[in-house]
Amino acid sequence: MAKVSNKSDRDTFALLKIALDRGFILPLSGLDENLRFQSYKFGHDRIQQAAYDLISNADKAATHYRIGTMLYQQLSSTAKSERIFELVGPLNYGISLITEIQKRDEFAKLNLITCRKARDATAYQTSREYAIAGLSWLGKKAWFRQYKITFALFELAVELASLCGDVEEMERLVETVATEAKSVLDRLPVYHTQIIPISLASNPQKPFPFPKLF
Repeated sequence: MAKVSNKSDRDTFALLKIALDRGFILPLSGLDENLRFQSYKFGHDRIQQAAYDLISNADKAATHYRIGTMLYQQLSSTAKSERIFELVGPLNYGISLITEIQKRDEFAKLNLITCRKARDATAYQTSREYAIAGLSWLGKKAWFRQYKITFALFELAVELASLCGDVEEMERLVETVATEAKSVLDRLPVYHTQIIPISLASNPQKPFPFPKLF
């Protein structure tokens, strides 16, 4: 908290003590050698929500992004992989704040990794959100600048739309891939995904005979 707020540990604890004295937050640890608590929780979920609602949307985005950036800079590669959801969520608040292309591409890659992990954990709707965020980071010229990442995100988005039963969105995404993909071989996996809900809708009792694409 001290690092995010750009205050000293002492000044941060002084501010927290006001909330402690009023019962808004509660200590989760004992006093350290400096007679400060290092871990806290809100006294009630509604207190947390009320405090959060008092912050403007612009300040929320900036603060979330600052937290994400701090984690990104401090965590090791192994820790980043283990805490990828905790890391990428705050970083995505910076989509409208960051203009540096290299950084936007880097965060798009992180969303691709997170999207796959969420998909593998069967958190399909959450995974869709990471796919959308990844494409948002890449921007309008994504297919031209970062073809490989863009295609991977679109392929996942098609699959996830199908898994979530959003056939209309799936068809829209497939049309984009059909227009932008560099080769027929790139389009085939996406067409394969597109066929599945159509087949199931026409004959839900009969398993779909998946064709070999390669």
